[in-house]
Amino acid sequence: MSQTPTQEVPASTPEERNYGAVVHMGSFFGSLVPIFGSFGVTLLVWWWMRESVFVGRHARASINFQLSMTLYYVLSFGYVYVYVAFGLLLLLASGVFEAVSIVLAARRARAGEYYQYRMCLQFLKHFEGGADR
Repeated sequence: MSQTPTQEVPASTPEERNYGAVVHMGSFFGSLVPIFGSFGVTLLVWWWMRESVFVGRHARASINFQLSMTLYYVLSFGYVYVYVAFGLLLLLASGVFEAVSIVLAARRARAGEYYQYRMCLQFLKHFEGGADR
């Protein structure tokens, strides 16, 4: 929820803010289309708005979060085989955590702010170069 001091929020237009929210909310599409869903909408919007630093930062954050959640789901599912009740509780908690985090991120993007997901591993780093300047 808080913004890191080194992470400046780029200026954004209302259109960029809408697309920033879409890259986060697109993760819910993963429940309908398991293989393509979570990442597909985000990657399409990121490609479509590839000149936008604002959308790029939100897209990277969303992809990092979805990759992290995939890892957490796999680990939780592994616990189902070891201890059924604990594994199911972890799966339920992960689902609630994911839904709440996505909605918070989309609201922040819509407000023109940057959102840092909790418990998110950085698979795609922010870099200086290319269209991210």
